[in-house]
Amino acid sequence: MKKRFIGFTIAAILAVAGMGAVFIGGVEVLQRVQLIASGYINWGSTGGSSGYGVRDNAGAIEMKNSGGSWAGLLGVSGWTDDGTVVRLTTITDTVGVGTVAPVSQVDVTKTAIGATPVDTNGIRISNTTAAAAGAQQYSPPVVWQGQGWKTNATAASQKVEFMADVRPVQGAAAPTGYWGLYPSIADGAYSATPAIAVTSAGYVGVGIAAPSNLLTVGGGGDSPAITPTLRLQGYNLGPAEVGSYGGMIFSGTGSYTSSAKRFLVTNALDVNKFAIIRSVDATTDPALGAAGAVSSGTADFVINVTGSVGIGTTSPDTRFHAELDSATTNAAVAVGRLSVTSAGTPAAGLGPQLQFEVETAAGAPGNQEVVAGINGIATTVTGAAEVGELQFLTMTGGAAMTEKAAVTGLGNLTIGNPTENGNLVGGLIIKNGTAASAAVTDGIQIYARDSADSTSTLALYLEQAVEEVGTFTPANKFKIWLNGVAYWIQLDPV
Repeated sequence: MKKRFIGFTIAAILAVAGMGAVFIGGVEVLQRVQLIASGYINWGSTGGSSGYGVRDNAGAIEMKNSGGSWAGLLGVSGWTDDGTVVRLTTITDTVGVGTVAPVSQVDVTKTAIGATPVDTNGIRISNTTAAAAGAQQYSPPVVWQGQGWKTNATAASQKVEFMADVRPVQGAAAPTGYWGLYPSIADGAYSATPAIAVTSAGYVGVGIAAPSNLLTVGGGGDSPAITPTLRLQGYNLGPAEVGSYGGMIFSGTGSYTSSAKRFLVTNALDVNKFAIIRSVDATTDPALGAAGAVSSGTADFVINVTGSVGIGTTSPDTRFHAELDSATTNAAVAVGRLSVTSAGTPAAGLGPQLQFEVETAAGAPGNQEVVAGINGIATTVTGAAEVGELQFLTMTGGAAMTEKAAVTGLGNLTIGNPTENGNLVGGLIIKNGTAASAAVTDGIQIYARDSADSTSTLALYLEQAVEEVGTFTPANKFKIWLNGVAYWIQLDPV
């Protein structure tokens, strides 16, 4: 009788070929293969139900290991196909991609990437549906979820989620886009504005989807309470040390001078002072050390805990304290300047004014009045012939302050805002005023007043009374008011 050899395949896995050889997955099986009456193929050294098997279970192909239980084809490798869900058969198992020893639930490992990463490595999440005009196609999101506890009367655990995706933005020549991070609490809607956004131009936005600078921080909401949009916060290790202090460094390049390359803005100078600290060379960042002392750089601007401002000093003694360390030993050195310009044509009288304001009645905030001022004006604006004047103004009777004295460009001291005529240089000019009516203790009063012929004369009011003297023959005389009485001052030439 002739033997007949039949070749067949089961799910492209099992083959029986000529001469009785049996192959599984292209590898010859040297042990026996059995066709079991109950409807499955069994092989292995033990045979029977304890061997390896493949079977048809109501239309589903199942396999089993030696002595093991039946499972779907995916289940044998640790996966179970539930129809619409493919999952790990054992939920405590881990998944390794590129590694046989995953250290987390999903571990993607790639070696020899080098310094030029490419998008063929790692994980890709894509939306390949083409966009249309006005209808962009966002990427699939990645969601991180935790559980938080609320403590009010209906205390409970609630979801806290952050979703991240890529959102293309329609453009004229080419689309742009941004990666955004969106929060959600207790299954609420994800925020419409991303908490953080990174655009395709490399700009970063906090609380804004379209940052216009490398870093743009946007305010949120319409609450009447003003909330700072940016906070830099460090950790104070104690009264003697400052650790990671709050600060921000501005670093310049190119045409910046070597001593102004970098500025540190911090709230930790001497532990609790706000300061702007300038670098002293082109390569070293300004920095603070122990107790907030400057370890590198120069503190140019300081605000201390009482609100006093120091420029050039870290210990302002008054509300505003400017200090300049100069090599000059015998001349005045400019430390401050008040400057004013005009949008029109400058004319005589233009100049800055320094005002002195005081609270004159209690309240919240109370009544405050500008009671005095100092003007620095130009009395002549002709080019190369300018003349300056320093004016002193005060308030009288609650009215707006007016000029009471001045030092003119000719060096004259004027009192009462008289008209400066003639060629007097370095003199005293007093305008007629209201006559004194009584002496002052420990002082004299000097002023100008009209005489009977309406000419100005020198007037004195002394604490000492006038005394009579003997007679002499005068050659000249002039009139003077003394203690409210007109006198002739008679002169006898020497």
